[in-house]
Amino acid sequence: MTDSIVMLDFETTGTDVNKCRPVQIAMKKIAIPSKECLKEFYSLINPEAPIPEQSFRVHGIDQDAIKDAPCFSEISEEILSFFNDTNVICGHNVETFDIPVLVNQINRVMPHKNLSIEDFRAIDTLDIWNAQESRKLGDAHKRFCHEPLEGEHDAKMDLFGNERVLFKMLEAFNIDCDIESMIKACVSELYVAGTYHFQWNGFGEVEVCFGKHNGKTLKYVVETDRDYLNWIIYRSDFPLDVKEFLQNCAKNGIPVGGPK
Repeated sequence: MTDSIVMLDFETTGTDVNKCRPVQIAMKKIAIPSKECLKEFYSLINPEAPIPEQSFRVHGIDQDAIKDAPCFSEISEEILSFFNDTNVICGHNVETFDIPVLVNQINRVMPHKNLSIEDFRAIDTLDIWNAQESRKLGDAHKRFCHEPLEGEHDAKMDLFGNERVLFKMLEAFNIDCDIESMIKACVSELYVAGTYHFQWNGFGEVEVCFGKHNGKTLKYVVETDRDYLNWIIYRSDFPLDVKEFLQNCAKNGIPVGGPK
């Protein structure tokens, strides 16, 4: 194995990694640490399946755009050639989406390869961001007030710093300085049932935003790991709104359509 990584991004017909088909692929092999581009490949892909309207609204690729594009089977060898001497894949949310899509599609058209997700190592920029960027008050003060917070962890100084951060945030995010606007800004329109644990994705589906299924649709988790959801509802210390939302989904079905 050489010191290189393969940047990978798919656009697909949906978000279920076990059912969706790619409609576009972008790949770039990069030497590490020189950052030299060793090889790149970009292509539209005929998914040999309909492209749902909600998917088209995300990536803008319709049936007309891919009618003369190669099928995945026609470019699979080219794709695999990127991994002749490396198994490291980099991308944003690549660990829970792009790598599973790659593995599933290769196994679909080349079953003798019998690939698994474990055959690859992931460098996920989403994971790096979550792991490396602190959300502590002192760091917020540096970002929005452009100076260190003096006397951090002294209650009076923390209060003073938090006051400055609040009003700098309102300016930075163009939020009106009134109570209702500030309360509304605390909850993203993408949040489902008022909790950050679940968000709407670009396809109008509920996506899990925590734990081992982070980035997967709730529908997928229900179909593959219902025991995990039962654990959250009945035995975990998750917030009550999370448990009530999952109980309501079990009773009435998972909501669809995106934010109202």
